[in-house]
Amino acid sequence: METLSPMATIVIFGGTGGIGSALARQLTAVGCRIALVARDEGRLELLGRKLGADVYCANAADSTAVERCFAELTQKHGKLDGVVNCVAPGLTRTPLTASLTQNELTLKASAALHPLGRIGEPEEVASAIRWFLSPEQSWVTGQVLAVDGGLSSLQSRMSSNP
Repeated sequence: METLSPMATIVIFGGTGGIGSALARQLTAVGCRIALVARDEGRLELLGRKLGADVYCANAADSTAVERCFAELTQKHGKLDGVVNCVAPGLTRTPLTASLTQNELTLKASAALHPLGRIGEPEEVASAIRWFLSPEQSWVTGQVLAVDGGLSSLQSRMSSNP
C-alpha cells in the first residue's frame, strides 16, 4: 500500500475518542500532519500536545463550528483536498462503551451476536479509516463501510429471510 503523504493534513472529528485517538496515533506514526476536532477542550489540548497536532474545539453537530474549523484550517494550510467517507463501527471497546464492555455478562452477550465472536478494538476501526485515506483509494468517496465484525451483514440476511 502506498503511504499517506506527510504533506497531507488529515482532519479527525471525534479526535479524542477511542477510535479518533487511535487513528491520530496511527497517522502521526507514519508522518502525517493531523488536525483534531473534539468537544472536550482539556483532552483535546493534552492529545494535541502529545501528538504535535493542530486542535479545534468544536461539536461536529454544530454546522457553524464545523465551518469555522475548516475556515481556520484553510487559512493555516491552504487549499484542502479530500474525500468524504464514513466508517460505521459496531460495538468497539472505547471509553464511551465502557459501561457495556466492562460488564462481563453484557460483553459475552454482545460478542455472541457477532459472527467473529468478539467486539472490536479502536485500532481495528482506525485501520479501516486509514485505508480510506490511502492514495490508492482516491476513487472511493461517499461510501459507508461497516466495521462491525460482520454483524450488519448478518442482520441484513436475517431481515431478508423471514
